[in-house]
Amino acid sequence: MKIVVIGAGAMGTLFGGKLALAGAEVTMVDVVPEAVESMRRDGLVLELLDGVHRAPVEAYLAQDVPFIADLVVLFTKSLYSRAALESARRFMDSRTVVLSLQNGLGNLERISEFVPKKRIILGTTDFPSDLVSIGHIRSLGDGHTSIMTAEGGETPFLQQVCGLFDRAGLGCAITPDIMKTIWSKVAVNATANSITAVCRLRCGVLVDTPEAGELARHIVDEIVAVAAAVAG
Repeated sequence: MKIVVIGAGAMGTLFGGKLALAGAEVTMVDVVPEAVESMRRDGLVLELLDGVHRAPVEAYLAQDVPFIADLVVLFTKSLYSRAALESARRFMDSRTVVLSLQNGLGNLERISEFVPKKRIILGTTDFPSDLVSIGHIRSLGDGHTSIMTAEGGETPFLQQVCGLFDRAGLGCAITPDIMKTIWSKVAVNATANSITAVCRLRCGVLVDTPEAGELARHIVDEIVAVAAAVAG
């Protein structure tokens, strides 16, 4: 399986590196020429709980990818998805599947502008990853990854992807109600990220401060109400 990871940030580097270490054929795509050159020269460096690993990978600017991908893993920020997929047209064909593990909502709608729903996999992950430098991340915690086809059916390709991710140590599971999982991640981000950003405090404030905990509960209640309204 030819895998292209678009976006060599903290999460893209973690997933691309772990998949490469597990023997997958991984190519990294980024928009920064210096990042591409660095990854081609030095590979990806992963600081993990069991030590430091170096994963050799191919790396290209989108317009230079010389093959058709079987799986495109989209790890750009959501606001850059359209630009990333537009540039990816040259290495996608009628068989290519796009997997989004991006945070937030609306990713399916954006990807559907380029790829039919039957060739989209949605998911979420809670693995930690910090970008140390180009092609170098630190991930000193465990996590899980949940995926499901956008149409809601389990396919042989989905099983193949899940198995590969699991063997790479990415804790992958096929999750039938994937939108529930995605909304749960939205709730986590909307509470922890917003409160800590505004207060300029670490996440521990949510459990150590009663007022922060109460505010988090109000935010979650609002997210649940919005999710229920969207679901009809």
